[in-house]
Amino acid sequence: MNEVDSQSAASGSVSEPPASKQQSVQKMVFTIGSLETIAQRLEALPARQALTIHSAVQRLAPTIKKMRARGYSLDEAAAELRAGGLPLSARALARHLRTAAPKKRASASE
Repeated sequence: MNEVDSQSAASGSVSEPPASKQQSVQKMVFTIGSLETIAQRLEALPARQALTIHSAVQRLAPTIKKMRARGYSLDEAAAELRAGGLPLSARALARHLRTAAPKKRASASE
């Protein structure tokens, strides 16, 4: 025991909590600026929606088609997707792209 604790124990008085406990009991004060910064961080978080591989390819289809138009093969596109975490072969990618394409309707005059 230190000198203050031994004096408190001897006198039977209740001592004040140490400074570190006093600080944790004090109210936290935030500025509007700090709250705006926190809000921006929260808004920037990506959605936590789990997607299937098929729905992921559907979302990426326009970008993949642009990549193909720039001369990349399906093998190269699939390799880029695998590097990004989507486990796809070129054959599977082709299948997903075919089913992701909007269906063409026959016109009523035909």
